[in-house]
Amino acid sequence: MGEMHMPTIGMGVDISALVDATFAEDSTEIISIARELLRRGAPAAEIAGRVGLLVAHGDSDGHAILTLDAAAALSRWLIAVPQPPEADSLSHEQELPLLVQALWAAAPALRDGKKGDVVYPEPLFPSELGEGNTVDDAMHDAVYGNDATRVERLLLGLYGTGADYRTMEVRAYDGISTTFQNAGHPLLFAVRGFQLLDAVEWGDRAPHILQWLTPHLPLHTEEPPWVNVVRTFHGDPAHSLASLRTRLSAPKDAAALSLRNLILSNADTTEICQGVYDTLMKRGASPRGVGSVIALTAADVMQRVGDDNRDAFVRAA
Repeated sequence: MGEMHMPTIGMGVDISALVDATFAEDSTEIISIARELLRRGAPAAEIAGRVGLLVAHGDSDGHAILTLDAAAALSRWLIAVPQPPEADSLSHEQELPLLVQALWAAAPALRDGKKGDVVYPEPLFPSELGEGNTVDDAMHDAVYGNDATRVERLLLGLYGTGADYRTMEVRAYDGISTTFQNAGHPLLFAVRGFQLLDAVEWGDRAPHILQWLTPHLPLHTEEPPWVNVVRTFHGDPAHSLASLRTRLSAPKDAAALSLRNLILSNADTTEICQGVYDTLMKRGASPRGVGSVIALTAADVMQRVGDDNRDAFVRAA
């Protein structure tokens, strides 16, 4: 899930000059205007998020939003970097390099986003699905049926009901949880798109990102063979994870550490699935703890690839 951040001056400051400079790819103006906004107390995360809402309509491959959100996330970590005693405590100028690089990378998508009108499909509200039909089931059918329009209509329907932002996140995540295409990019897009919305408070801004996200969710490319093993394991009622959402006990995330050795071993896909399930359901680790160990293990694998073997690095990534 994303994390909500309290809005600051960055949500109200005028960024039109910065948008114009980015549109024109005028690096001097981008740096000058961005520096002034940051000095006045506007966080890079909120500026990047607001620009992202404009970029979304021209970002067909998704990478401009990924870049803007990555810059937003990294900029928040800079609070841990010590500043000189004479530095202005309200200034965010230390975030300037991240913001400028992200804006520069997003400029082509920003221009493309201004080329046409934005048209949203009619929302499909949960009440219109018919008795016995759920949004989960409808989302699953739309994803596996490669129906991007229906995916968007379902998410807009949830949005139109005033559903909590986490509900839209969960429905999107659940819809693609047992798919793996385009090297995992749909999962990246879902996480980063919702994180960008966190930076700008969601509200009436959600449709921008929902429309950007939905073309990437339906299953339309080939998947690796191991995905079918994961689906079979996940589809077995004996492996249900439903009780995780209502578990009240404190997580025992240290129990997840043993997964590292399992993943790095010669274990097959079913054995790894079983290991993850047991760690979550029997040993009491949280999904966040398990995910962290998996991510660290993946980083370990990538570190083992030599700098001179780019193809192997890309495959590992």
